[in-house]
Amino acid sequence: MRRTFRAGRVMPAASSPYGGRAEGPRRRRPKAAPVASRGDDLARAARVLSSLADGSTDLIFAKDLGGRYVLFKPAAERATGMPATRVVGFDDAAVWPERAEELRRNDAAVRAMDGVETFEETLETPYGRRVFLTTKGPLRGPDGLVVGTFGIARDVTDRVRTEQESRERERRVLLAVEQAGHGVWEWNFATGSLW
Repeated sequence: MRRTFRAGRVMPAASSPYGGRAEGPRRRRPKAAPVASRGDDLARAARVLSSLADGSTDLIFAKDLGGRYVLFKPAAERATGMPATRVVGFDDAAVWPERAEELRRNDAAVRAMDGVETFEETLETPYGRRVFLTTKGPLRGPDGLVVGTFGIARDVTDRVRTEQESRERERRVLLAVEQAGHGVWEWNFATGSLW
């Protein structure tokens, strides 16, 4: 007994589409790519992650439970003017001595709440006082237990400075209007609204 399928192939009724010999053109099965071991996958993922962190303009770091740096990527090196070899193994007192206690409190807070939090941290750098928007969270080991703190900090100094300048300009305009005894109004010609 034969069955004809839509593709025009004829297959004996007794054969299965998954085994046996089918009539028609012979097709070769593609060879399967070698299966990578879990170790290979982890090593590849580690290389990709390291490459991303190395190329980032954000400061990327990690600390152990004692507050000692275990990871200090290139943007962090540039911001502090210190190579990772001078930072890894040391705590915040070696990097940011004037703010070390505040940074330790922030690290402890994210570990205690077991969540991620963002802080605005103002730090002295070789380039002057800089403002960082720093996201921190608990760093976990392979067993899921907290082994430290991770952080990603973005320098937002220019944005903060621009916002402060804008608020100062607005304050001066309002003061001038108030001192002159005049009012300020705006008229939208298109809608005729006045406010």
